[in-house]
Amino acid sequence: MELKSNSGKILMIRYEDKTIFTKSIIFSEIDENVYKIMNPISNKDNVSNIRISDSETSDDISYENDTIDILNIYTDGSCINNHDIVKNRYMGIGIHFVDGIGIGMKDISSPVSDTNKSNTRAEMHAILKVLLLVNKNLKSPSKIIIHSDSESVIDGINKYRHTRKKRNSDLWNRLFKLIEHSIHDIEFEHTSRDNVFIRIADNLAKSGADNCKYA
Repeated sequence: MELKSNSGKILMIRYEDKTIFTKSIIFSEIDENVYKIMNPISNKDNVSNIRISDSETSDDISYENDTIDILNIYTDGSCINNHDIVKNRYMGIGIHFVDGIGIGMKDISSPVSDTNKSNTRAEMHAILKVLLLVNKNLKSPSKIIIHSDSESVIDGINKYRHTRKKRNSDLWNRLFKLIEHSIHDIEFEHTSRDNVFIRIADNLAKSGADNCKYA
């Protein structure tokens, strides 16, 4: 099943009872009745309280919707030449907002500037970006599930949060501080790299690393 805008652009498709957004969607492109049917995160009949910024980035988005049940966010990080000690390394992050249509959250593909580059740090940068976005833009407490295919990073958050970490301590300290001061109920879930939404995040991350490489 496909949902198209008035101009005929394909906005989303249904895949195994899940919604995949093929582009950044603005609310005005979708008929309100279709929105209510296709977007289960809003429980109110009146969805006019949603406001979406004209900005191209998610950093400047604000919203007044307090009806979100669960916001699932899929993240990935990529480091080109990760195992090569000679060639330059380039990092990128990818973030896919499965339930972001109602609050204007757009998928992110971005290069990462970091003097210490690795796949693990790229994965951590992606999660850090999500925490920064939700803490800044979601004004009402929400249930958020952040997915990553990095088992080591997810275990570091869920199982070893209170263990002192020598490697990547700068990012761990920033990450735990953002979690501690968040108003949201945030869970971190290890998700298979074969998951369709993780694959979307993976492609976004690789594109971000490529942009860094050729910048």
